[in-house]
Amino acid sequence: MLFTSAVVIDYAFNFLPDVPALSVTFIGYYFFLSFIKHGESRHLFYAAAFFAFAGTLKITSLLGYFAIAAMLVTIIIAGKETTITKKFATNKIACCVFFILPVIMAAAWIAYVKYYNNTNSNFYFTTSLRPIWEGDFYQVRDVFRRLDWQWLRAYMYRDFLHTLPFVFIL
Repeated sequence: MLFTSAVVIDYAFNFLPDVPALSVTFIGYYFFLSFIKHGESRHLFYAAAFFAFAGTLKITSLLGYFAIAAMLVTIIIAGKETTITKKFATNKIACCVFFILPVIMAAAWIAYVKYYNNTNSNFYFTTSLRPIWEGDFYQVRDVFRRLDWQWLRAYMYRDFLHTLPFVFIL
């Protein structure tokens, strides 16, 4: 399903950071799951490093990392003792690195980008939010038209979009 997208296939060999960031995120998932399976702290160090690298490539690729971190914090706060929490309890240093390194790397990268933009009077790196509700009616309508006619059809193969409702039903 991932490779039915013509855009992903096209940009996988180009300069845009979307596909490399997603790929590095998958490597981070692999090492995190290896830590859960084997319990070796080096796997958690590798997972933290790959998530941090993915976050410096494209900041939105940290969403998966934040989902994992939120799940772990919720389990720890709830006081449930699972095999995952036992492995985190025995690898406290690796646990701290896993929670801190990607956040520090992302914060350092954002600080550098803001510094770069300010010193060079440049706005190449977008560091501010541009929410849809700040646009007028015509801008919002244009965004939804692009979502429907340009982006959705470019990112997902047409025949796959027709089968997607059946996949969700099954």
